Amino acid sequence: MPEHPARKRRHTLSSILPEMEQACADIEAEITASEAEIESMKEDLESTIGGLSDLRYGRFSKPIGSDSELRDEVLKGLRRLDEACITKQSSG
Repeated sequence: MPEHPARKRRHTLSSILPEMEQACADIEAEITASEAEIESMKEDLESTIGGLSDLRYGRFSKPIGSDSELRDEVLKGLRRLDEACITKQSSG
């Protein structure tokens, strides 16, 4: 197996420190982005669950005019829930 290019050169304390600092900054940025994505997904799920709860107990944020509109609202909520679950599975 060929040796990784980074292993060919030897580091000194002064040469490795900037690389380690950059690696830490990259990890911190990735953590921040992941936390933002988690928060967004959490808000989507809470909204969907709230909508489904409203459906279960017959409370709606806006009046539904017909059975077909109710059906469309239910399907839209279920699609959002399905998409959030798929996104969670693919990122986990």
